[in-house]
Amino acid sequence: MKTKNMKRTDWRRLLEKSYVVRDCAPWGCPGRESILRIHKVSQPLWVKEGYGRICIADADHSWVQVACQGQPYWLTAMFDREDRFLQIYFDIARPPCFADPDDPTFEDLYLDVVLTSGLEVAVLDREELDEALKTGEIDRETRDFALAACEKLLLWLEGHKQDMVEYVTRVYREMK
Repeated sequence: MKTKNMKRTDWRRLLEKSYVVRDCAPWGCPGRESILRIHKVSQPLWVKEGYGRICIADADHSWVQVACQGQPYWLTAMFDREDRFLQIYFDIARPPCFADPDDPTFEDLYLDVVLTSGLEVAVLDREELDEALKTGEIDRETRDFALAACEKLLLWLEGHKQDMVEYVTRVYREMK
């Protein structure tokens, strides 16, 4: 499993960035939210979405990240240089660590959920989760934890997709 941090210090694609973090409590759940402003990248990051591709990381893009205490996911919302909402990417993870309140961390459990700008939901990387179990990187208990967390998130999102987009957009505007 990879441990990732909110400042994304391990991401070599980011050549220049700025970062602001603050306390939050979305839906009554305390945590930290940040905005990562991407100033320069080694190359843009394009991902498949639906029938096409979108660029989620390039110069002048911004990412809102949210980590909540006790929650088994890490939220990253992407915005382009024209301030358009692109998508929300949920890393299914062990509950985040706040040992450094300016740079929370999480252990990525391979499985991901995406909420697109069209309010479509997709589960990604199930094969990576299965492969991690097969190779012994994780045990069955960890795999079951990730699957249960994913199911719980999917059920919650069914009734809160628009609320989630409104929340990350508000955070983006406030922190921009």
